[in-house]
Amino acid sequence: MPTNYASMYARSLSQQYPYVLRFGALYARNQEGDYRWTTAHTVEVPSVQVTGRVDGSRSSFFDRVQRHSNTWTSLTLRNHRIWSDFIHPRDIAETNEALSIQNITQVMNQTEKFPEKDKYLLSTVYADWMKERVPISDTLTSANILPYFDKMMEAMTERNVPLAGRLLYITPPGNTLLKNATAWARNQSINGSAEMAVQRALSYLDSVKVEEVPSDIMWSKFDFTVGAVKAGDAKKVQMFLVHPSAVITPENYDFAQLDPPSAGSQGKYEYFEESFEDVFILPGKVDGIEFLVAGMSSGSATFSTAASTAADAQTGDFKVTISAPTGNNLLPGSRYFYKEQASTAPAALAYGENAANTSGWTEFDGAATTILNATNGHKLTLLVCDANGRVYASGNGNITSKTSG
Repeated sequence: MPTNYASMYARSLSQQYPYVLRFGALYARNQEGDYRWTTAHTVEVPSVQVTGRVDGSRSSFFDRVQRHSNTWTSLTLRNHRIWSDFIHPRDIAETNEALSIQNITQVMNQTEKFPEKDKYLLSTVYADWMKERVPISDTLTSANILPYFDKMMEAMTERNVPLAGRLLYITPPGNTLLKNATAWARNQSINGSAEMAVQRALSYLDSVKVEEVPSDIMWSKFDFTVGAVKAGDAKKVQMFLVHPSAVITPENYDFAQLDPPSAGSQGKYEYFEESFEDVFILPGKVDGIEFLVAGMSSGSATFSTAASTAADAQTGDFKVTISAPTGNNLLPGSRYFYKEQASTAPAALAYGENAANTSGWTEFDGAATTILNATNGHKLTLLVCDANGRVYASGNGNITSKTSG
C-alpha cells in the first residue's frame, strides 16, 4: 500500500519557505502560541483582554476583582487546493529521468505553487484588511514616495505597533523610486533643506527591512480557478507595510501520495496532493498592516439636512441624516467630518486622504440626533472615513437650518 507522506512533504516545504516565497518571512516566522489546531481544517486564536491599573491605598484593602478575560476565535481555513498528475514509465526512461514525478512536482512547486501562495497571501490580507481600513491611494513618484512611507509608518506608530520588525514590500519600479528619492533626500538632509516628513522617512528606513517583490504578485485580487491569474478589477498594490506579528499562515497537508503503475492507472505513475491553507489577520492586529494602492476612488455619501425643532434651538441649528454608506458598506469605527461654505460646496478630500489630520474639517458622530450649526442655504460636504480618519466616501448638498424667528 503506497504511503501518504503528507506530513513529511509539509515539513520539507516549510523548510524551503524563507528561500522560495517572496513573503517567506510571514510564512516562516514562529507562530507557536498565536493559534491552536482544533480540527484538521480549523484553528482557534486566543485573545486576552486586561484592564488598566487603579490607585492603591496604604490604609485600606481594595476589592479583589479579576482584571482579565480570555476568548477564543475560531477560524476555518478557506483555501482548499489540490494537484494531480500522471506519467508513463517510458517517458521517464526516454528523457533520462528528466520527467520523473519528483522533477515535475519540484517544477510545479517553484513555478506555480509558491507564486500562487504569495499572490494568495497578498490578496487575502488586502481583502480582509479592507473590511476595516482604508489604504492611501496614489501613483508613486520620486517626490511623494518618502512622504507616503512616512504617513504609513506614522499610522502604525500611532496605533502602538512595534517599530522593530516591520517589513516593507515594494515592486521593483517602486524600489527604484525609493532608492533614488532616498539618495536625493539624504543629500538634502545634509545641507538642512529636507522637509520634516522626509527626514522622518529616512530615519524610519533605517529601522525597516525593505523587500523587493515582482510586480505580478503585487495585485489586490486574483482568480484562483487554475493557478493564480490577475483579476480584471484588480488594483495595483505599490507598497505593503506589515509587522509579521499581525498575520498567521496555518497550513495542513491532508494527502500527498505517489502510486506506482497498476492496472487501475493503465500502467502509469499517479500523483495526488491536497492541502488546506489560509492567511488570517489576527484579531486586534489590523493596525499592523498598511497599504498604498493605485487607482482607488471614493464611494458616494448621501445625506439630508433638516432644521432643528428643539425648543432651545438656535439660529443655524440643523441635523444630518446619512442614508449611505450604511450597513455592510460602512466600515467598523467609521468617523464623520464636514465642512460648509456659503455658495459652493467645499472640495472633498480624495480617497485615502486623512481628514483627521487636515485643517478645516469638523468631526461629528454621524448620529441623526446631533445638532450642528451653519447658515441656512449654505453648502455642506460630508466625508465618511475609517477609524484612522482616511476618506472612503464623500458627498455634498444644501443645508437646511433654523432661520431667525
